[in-house]
Amino acid sequence: MPFEPFGLAFEISVITNINPETGFLVVNINQDPVVGLKWAKYTSPSKLTNNDTISKISEGNIPFPSNAIPYSYGTTLRAFTLFQKVDGGYGIAYCLAYTMNYSSHYNYNFTDVTPYITVSVAFIQNTNAVEVIGPFLIYTTRNVSNIVFLDSCQSRYDSRGNDCLISELTARTPNLPAPGVMRITFQSTGSVINITPIPINNAPTSLN
Repeated sequence: MPFEPFGLAFEISVITNINPETGFLVVNINQDPVVGLKWAKYTSPSKLTNNDTISKISEGNIPFPSNAIPYSYGTTLRAFTLFQKVDGGYGIAYCLAYTMNYSSHYNYNFTDVTPYITVSVAFIQNTNAVEVIGPFLIYTTRNVSNIVFLDSCQSRYDSRGNDCLISELTARTPNLPAPGVMRITFQSTGSVINITPIPINNAPTSLN
């Protein structure tokens, strides 16, 4: 079976197409030659024709900026999440942490740094194309003492595009905003339509 999902990958994820008979997407964080997300689309085995072959449809890369690394906290939080598009494509949302150079270990100001953690989205088309749409920046935070959760994303069935739930939790540093959960609604062009705060004691852990 010609299915080799990128060899040894320290973070890998798979999602079926919204039409399962079409196939599935495999994504992992690539380290060589360029740090970024590597993706590949595959066909599904066919029960109707008794064909158990999995074939690659297309593949590509989403490189990260040179001063950014995948953001995750410990071993339980993932740096990216996948979601199905209603048009048969796929969406990838991912967190990046940007490096910061302080003049001294004891001399820094959190309010003056560039965005420390970002969430971006890219879309893989329902074609054989290797070019992705995006990536688009949909969220930034400078609260470096918070833990950022990229909870889940989904494509909406109305004209409002897509949603992602993003949480910032357990901030205990003085003078930083209180932690909370945001629902980011954005179009597939990357335009953010709305950011809706959700009270943390009522916040869902999934968009479903």
